[in-house]
Amino acid sequence: MTTKEDVLDLFSRFENETNSDLFLYVGELTSPGSHQMVELLKRDGRKKAVLVIGTYGGAAEASYRIARSFQRCYDELTLVVPGVCKSAGTLLSLAATDIVMTHRAELGPLDIQVNKRDELFERTSGLNTVSAIKTMHDEAHAAFLTSFWNLRHGSRHVLTTKTAADIAVRLTGDLFAPICQQIDPMRVTEMRRLMDIAGAYGKRIKSPNVKPETLDKLMEDYPEHGFIIDREEARELFTSVREPDALECEVLAILSPIMEGNEDAESPFVQQLTGGDSGDHDQHEDEAESERGQDEAITDPRAGGGEARPVASAGAAEERGAANGNEPRESSVEAPDRDPLGAQ
Repeated sequence: MTTKEDVLDLFSRFENETNSDLFLYVGELTSPGSHQMVELLKRDGRKKAVLVIGTYGGAAEASYRIARSFQRCYDELTLVVPGVCKSAGTLLSLAATDIVMTHRAELGPLDIQVNKRDELFERTSGLNTVSAIKTMHDEAHAAFLTSFWNLRHGSRHVLTTKTAADIAVRLTGDLFAPICQQIDPMRVTEMRRLMDIAGAYGKRIKSPNVKPETLDKLMEDYPEHGFIIDREEARELFTSVREPDALECEVLAILSPIMEGNEDAESPFVQQLTGGDSGDHDQHEDEAESERGQDEAITDPRAGGGEARPVASAGAAEERGAANGNEPRESSVEAPDRDPLGAQ
């Protein structure tokens, strides 16, 4: 059993050996969740932050807000992905100067997610509309060329070029007009605008770790929202993508019970694990630990009545905050309505 002291020692060792502040975000990227993360961030003399994240996506502006705040408070951001970091989570990865991915870690495309018309609880990719128009354009162009060629050469040049072209235009128009009439121009404009918003956020937060064509690839080159971008493919998009080192593996082993199965939680778990007040182990904490017992193990944050339960160092920080009249540096927050760059 992993005791609280083991966890505290590990986080303290991580803080000292990496000279960085360690943060955890698990669940949907929401506006309240992003504000809670921003409240945890502050300049404390360290230049590096490490964010362990597990998410299927969420709000684009939440991702942007977190990314901007990390860039404002730290010179370097290492994003550690033990499992999934999709959609808006991938948008956040653009701000990282270093990305750490386990063998089962996944990023994903940046296409937006919108509600299906006349359907409850079903969502579709914004790229579907854009791809449909591109497909229509390509098919109509091919149909015109085929008709024109067959008319012109099939008639052994009896039909003039102009006549063959006019007939080909009418044939193509009659074939594709019923399909084109089903396209709502307002819907197309809405999809394009939402894609532009995600792209604009990406341009503003991308770090030198992002290769020149990465943003365009993430927005347009993948066939579906759930497409898996594993570590090998991520290396084609980012300059620095690596496996976790031994110390990072120890931290992930401790955090895995909290993260697994909670990546799509609507109330995200937001936590600072090192830095801030977490190094001030005082008498109040000693007395509280004595009452609780010395062998308390790390547990799932959503165990027991649905309330987020902090990991060991966070629990210590919470008690210190209560003793000192300060708020604990952790939060489980309620999620707002889903944003276009949504979780699956």
